[in-house]
Amino acid sequence: MKKWLLVVLTLALGLSLAACSGSSSSSSDKKEDTKKSEKTNVKDDVLNYYMSLVDVIDTNNADYNAYVAAVGADPKPGEAELAALAKPASESALKVSETLASQKIPDLGKYTDDFKAAVEDLSIAYKQESDALKASGRDTTKADEAMAKADEAIANVLKEAGLNPSSITTDTAS
Repeated sequence: MKKWLLVVLTLALGLSLAACSGSSSSSSDKKEDTKKSEKTNVKDDVLNYYMSLVDVIDTNNADYNAYVAAVGADPKPGEAELAALAKPASESALKVSETLASQKIPDLGKYTDDFKAAVEDLSIAYKQESDALKASGRDTTKADEAMAKADEAIANVLKEAGLNPSSITTDTAS
């Protein structure tokens, strides 16, 4: 009888140890799943914010894009036509700058500050484009460099978040 009791108690102890050890690995699995979920959520948030940024710019920069397309056209339009396109392009670039400056950056985890700085740089670049288009000669070289720098900063944030880097200037050119 004692042997049977010993066997039953040993089995009970073995089953309880197996149950406890299974729950601890399950707990660590849940922690890993939570971390993966949080990473996925931040990645999704970064992508969603980027896409909303593209939409905001697209909504306001049609005239600017028309000017940029005209400057790059072959054959290039005459000076009178470019001058006529420059005024609405300047207003369009200014509107984009103001809209970007008023953007509220959502919580994007560790990418929030980098995205905020990149959007501020992009806003400044559009303001520089606007000012350059108003000036005689319409030299947008410095503004174009600032735009490229902001574009690269946004692409770097996307890359760091595990997304394919994208060019916001390309994504907003229509």
